[in-house]
Amino acid sequence: MNTVNEKSFPMEKVENGITYRFHEETQTYRPYFAENEEEEPVVIGRFGRMREQYLKEHYKATYSTMLLLNTLTPHLKSIDDQAWELMDKIVQQLAEADGTDEELKMTDQLEWVGRMNNYRECAREIIIKDLIETGI
Repeated sequence: MNTVNEKSFPMEKVENGITYRFHEETQTYRPYFAENEEEEPVVIGRFGRMREQYLKEHYKATYSTMLLLNTLTPHLKSIDDQAWELMDKIVQQLAEADGTDEELKMTDQLEWVGRMNNYRECAREIIIKDLIETGI
């Protein structure tokens, strides 16, 4: 892919085993990594960001090591996925144990909403203590 732009600069060149692509706006060559184009960006949710903040504040060396080894993002994504699964499970168990069901939702919506918000908050606190704020 050594096409030439209108100013006769090669659009792509390889030096020292690194591929560089010509950037039109800055008129410079920038490193190009093919694997970066194929990957979709990883979205890290609320619990993953909470875990990242916890690692930054309490385990700085571990955070830096994971960041340098490129294992931080998969770790945060895993924590976030686990947390949301646990959240659903805990809320469901609390609702079943307390007798909160669809019948209550139909008869007294405000009571149902209040209970569900309470269950979610309880589940969030459990997740923070058991999953987010744990050592490595």
